[in-house]
Amino acid sequence: YCGNNGCFEIYCGENYILSNAQKLLEEDRCEILYDLVNNKNKPLSIETFFEARNLGSIKVHRLLSTAAEYLGSALVSLYNLYDPDRIIISGSIVEADGYVLDLALAEAKRKVLNRYTRDISVSLAKLKTSEQEKAICADVLNRTLDQLIG
Repeated sequence: YCGNNGCFEIYCGENYILSNAQKLLEEDRCEILYDLVNNKNKPLSIETFFEARNLGSIKVHRLLSTAAEYLGSALVSLYNLYDPDRIIISGSIVEADGYVLDLALAEAKRKVLNRYTRDISVSLAKLKTSEQEKAICADVLNRTLDQLIG
């Protein structure tokens, strides 16, 4: 998470989901999520959030749909700008349940510029790494690219 304005992770990442889940508990009083967290003592996590959706929470469903729209917009932007053969993504909201990724792909396919000649190919990352390992890899990649370009 970089925290920069315009970073799509602000709109569809785990922090976005969990901060809005907290608002659903405190302000909007989402009964299903409240029951899971406060009465059944489940942690406020992505898994619990998806469980609330599976139990029929419209508020949770709406929030996940919004996150999927943002993710779909990010995916279509990548496709329209770079025309990659494949995009590999990771993150708990796409790994915990196929719901968000399916909606995001539908959104992206609806908006892709050349929808008749190509298919959007998105794969989930297979490697599971800690945040520290991701930061190290990003730093190595940045240094390598800087050497190649500069």
